[in-house]
Amino acid sequence: VKCLSCGDLTSRTAMQQRLHEHNPHWNDLLSSFEARADGDAELQGVDYEQFNIPACSKCGGVLKPDVVFFGDNVPKAVVD
Repeated sequence: VKCLSCGDLTSRTAMQQRLHEHNPHWNDLLSSFEARADGDAELQGVDYEQFNIPACSKCGGVLKPDVVFFGDNVPKAVVD
């Protein structure tokens, strides 16, 4: 997971832990859902506005998975 402001990288494991810490009320819900074959889950009656997305621990910036999404540009350093 990468900060869009400062570029700090957070491991997926560390980010998962932070998500659990910021959303303790989701722990029971997560143990009761059924995952689909594609990894998605159908969560009925869930108020997603109550889900807290943590900010960058270094600068408070927005975090994004460190992947290239369809339609995004591949960073030059990766291409080279």
